[in-house]
Amino acid sequence: MKKPPLQAPSFAPSRPRAEADISDRDARFAAAAAFESKEGMTRRIATGSVRTVNLDTVDPATLARPRVRKAEVSLSTTIPQAVKTELRRRYAESGLTIRVQILLALRAQGFEIEDEALHDERQRR
Repeated sequence: MKKPPLQAPSFAPSRPRAEADISDRDARFAAAAAFESKEGMTRRIATGSVRTVNLDTVDPATLARPRVRKAEVSLSTTIPQAVKTELRRRYAESGLTIRVQILLALRAQGFEIEDEALHDERQRR
């Protein structure tokens, strides 16, 4: 059986193309407007989750304050099993992570612990 000869494809649209909705009703513009609100951008700049900004929507004074986060290091130690169980129980009841509980205990003993260090690290990312 002989194959039919190759034919050039047709690039003509099969149906008329709809005009793009570039009005305020378009959901994409509503999402962008919510993302680029001044409050939202200020919050994202402060947390370091924004790399570029639209200067029309952000207060330039916000950009002048760089977010300085102090370096943190890992600490590993051993503790009695009963203490670890109690820390986990308190986490389940209060929602304070074991890290925050330890920092609060160190603060109670006179260590200088800034309030920013007491935030849950998992919520920063």
